[in-house]
Amino acid sequence: NCTVSENIHSLGQLKGVDGILVEKCTVNAIRGINVNNSLNVKVVGSTFDVDKYAIRFGESANTTVENYEITDCTITSQNVDGDAAIVLRAGATNANLTITNTAINAAIQMSGHTSANVTIIP
Repeated sequence: NCTVSENIHSLGQLKGVDGILVEKCTVNAIRGINVNNSLNVKVVGSTFDVDKYAIRFGESANTTVENYEITDCTITSQNVDGDAAIVLRAGATNANLTITNTAINAAIQMSGHTSANVTIIP
């Protein structure tokens, strides 16, 4: 239940956290949230209206499986500098991303590592 607005850089820059829950947040900022080397990340019921990426995952590049979920969200990105709305960094080789009931309003909706498992459920 947080609100981030105006010229703030992002909701957060997190690294090495197991169990992140972003729920019912409104983010109107330059970027959304960035999680690296983090496990069990859930973004639920939140709205992102950003200039660059809304949610950026990854950079593990190891054998640990990272699970990410985006559920019941609205994501809008202006794609400034070519950033996608959702980014899986190149190191996210063992990532599982599930996107459920989420609207993505952006010219570049998703970018990232081709070996990640991405499931989209309308």
